Amino acid sequence: MKVLVVGEFRWEIYEKPLFKVFQELGYETYKFEWKKYLDYEGRSKFIEIIKRVENKFHIGPDVYKMNSDLVAYVKKISPELVFIYQGLFFTAATLKTIKFNGAKVFGYCNDDPFSDKAPKYFWRKYLSSCREYDLVFSYRLKNIDDYKRVYGIDSEILRSYYIEDRNYKLEKSAEKYECDVAFIGHYEDDGRDEFLIKVARSGHSFKVYGAEWHRSKYYGEFKKIMGGDVQQLRGDYNIALNSCKIALVFLSKINHDTYTRRCFEIPAAGAFMLSEYTDDLATLFEPDKEAVYFNNADELINKVDYYLAHDDERIAIAQNGYERVRRDGHEIKDRARQIIRAYERTSERN
Repeated sequence: MKVLVVGEFRWEIYEKPLFKVFQELGYETYKFEWKKYLDYEGRSKFIEIIKRVENKFHIGPDVYKMNSDLVAYVKKISPELVFIYQGLFFTAATLKTIKFNGAKVFGYCNDDPFSDKAPKYFWRKYLSSCREYDLVFSYRLKNIDDYKRVYGIDSEILRSYYIEDRNYKLEKSAEKYECDVAFIGHYEDDGRDEFLIKVARSGHSFKVYGAEWHRSKYYGEFKKIMGGDVQQLRGDYNIALNSCKIALVFLSKINHDTYTRRCFEIPAAGAFMLSEYTDDLATLFEPDKEAVYFNNADELINKVDYYLAHDDERIAIAQNGYERVRRDGHEIKDRARQIIRAYERTSERN
């Protein structure tokens, strides 16, 4: 079977590993990268402005060419399945044409296209074409209801995942990342910095990594703790997880998340996960057995204090979480197999 993966192909945790996994599973796999259509590096200021506008509003000559080139490529290679990751730029007409050429078209967004925090123009084209997908996958349970309520279409949950060769146990920690408590993730104006500053002031060794932390009113204090600007982690992400005693999880309020990718990456690295509580997360990892949860800042501090003073319990919970994430099948290959099963199911209906 031929599979075409369509996406930006910019980050190492989204389309790139999915493309690779489809190949590893034995499928003839192709890719269509749309980022090149909007790249303005080395171009004139005028071209840069045009491409910035196109990228923001998803309209313009390069977006039109992107759609026509995708159709042409589909006609050339004749895939059975076209999987579009974050299809912000593709029109309903493009999807109809692809299906007319015999392919099933699946769509997937890891952000919440129904969030009231995002400007309407950002999701306009995607939402106006979502009825044309043979199947729309949802990152979160909430969006399954959204698609049904607003557009009358069915959706299926496709959770995020860990990647076996990126998220795994290490024999030893790295001194530069060793600490009692760490949070590795972006800043969001949802009060997470209020929680983290209390952890940082609690007397335990603490580290924070990620993007946009300069926006926090506590940034100066975080800089003092970190000995400089808060850095993003790239290749050392797994090392940092293996070097902290407690890894914290905060959930995006913009996206109405009830779990996040780190909820799989942290246990897969054998780390102890202390997360904001949601009913959804409690179905994935049993509370106080496979992960630990908090509902407010006081509970967070109390649980940090407790589990740093009870090494055996903390290590046992981390091990149970490691076994659960592997047993339940949350690796990227498991998600690729789910996509293929959905393809087989939708093909049988026709």
